[in-house]
Amino acid sequence: MKTNKLGNTGLEVSRLGLGGIPFQYISQKETDEIIGAARERGVNLFYTSRMYRDSENKIGLAVRAQRDQVVLGTSTHKRKKTEALREVRDSLGNFGVDAIDIYSLHNVLTLSVLNEIMSPGGAYHALEEMRIAGYIKHVGISAHQPETILRALELAAFDVVEFPLNYVDREAAEGQERLLEVLKERGIGYVSIKPMVFGYAGIANIAMRYVFNCGPDATIVGTYKLDELNQNLDTEAAASP
Repeated sequence: MKTNKLGNTGLEVSRLGLGGIPFQYISQKETDEIIGAARERGVNLFYTSRMYRDSENKIGLAVRAQRDQVVLGTSTHKRKKTEALREVRDSLGNFGVDAIDIYSLHNVLTLSVLNEIMSPGGAYHALEEMRIAGYIKHVGISAHQPETILRALELAAFDVVEFPLNYVDREAAEGQERLLEVLKERGIGYVSIKPMVFGYAGIANIAMRYVFNCGPDATIVGTYKLDELNQNLDTEAAASP
């Protein structure tokens, strides 16, 4: 498994990570099996969201004996500071950890939502407060429009960006080159999401090869079964360095 530096965070991450959506629909045993197999092949990045029900709990249990060897990320869709503070505290308990490596503002779709979370009572200030307190190591943001992320980077010091990367999503592709330039210039980590647009980007290995060739620091994929995981891992192994 190839690893990359995640911007200037100091984190070294596998270029293929696992997302949390599937874990809310499968058992703890199945989650343990998938994460265990992924760990054996070098995956160390696990990224989920408070929206995905008990996924934090399941991931936390699956990696508890290897906490110092993995990178844990999660996110909140809450927009107010008081709500986001509760979310972070809940995530710490769910994962069973003292600190979370990356905590993101989830799915910031519009500039109006961005303005809301950046306002004095907005959710960003909860994450910044928890970072200062040591409960969060790095703050991230996920969005689908380059202009939203570029504006966010003007307003605050985000460490990690989650952004769609695939050969189908043309809305995300517009302005993407400029965004990637800015991320590299500023040393901001780039975790790409939706490599297969929920199955619509064609054959999985072709879709994943496209993403790896574009060179994000890491890409997150959802996996429900071991054979799906192995297919993605084999594609990563065969992709260009």
